[in-house]
Amino acid sequence: MLTDARKSSYRASDPLRYTRRLATAFLAHARPDHDFASHLAGFLEFGCNLTCYVDDGQIGENQDLISKAEEGLCADVLVLLLSPSSSPARWVRERWEPVLFDQAKQGGVEVVTLLLGECSFPPLL
Repeated sequence: MLTDARKSSYRASDPLRYTRRLATAFLAHARPDHDFASHLAGFLEFGCNLTCYVDDGQIGENQDLISKAEEGLCADVLVLLLSPSSSPARWVRERWEPVLFDQAKQGGVEVVTLLLGECSFPPLL
């Protein structure tokens, strides 16, 4: 039989174990960076208790990194994998700033950038 102190301790910690929400990460990346994104997701899911969206984060036809980032604002963490393949030829501030700063802040989304290779990107990132 459990003592009163052990019962209250057990009850206090037990519900937290079942109600803790998993955090989500959306990895926005180009097709050539997909293998890296998959390996990163495996590492994060194992070590950080995250659910990672890799396939959904791959830039498709008629898309760019900013449009994919906008889709990723549904996650807790938006990871932008910057590479020559994913980086737009020209970063239009009026397009990326509202998505990566304003909308992310409104949604409580953390934005993380990871530089995979030499490419141009705004200094604010």
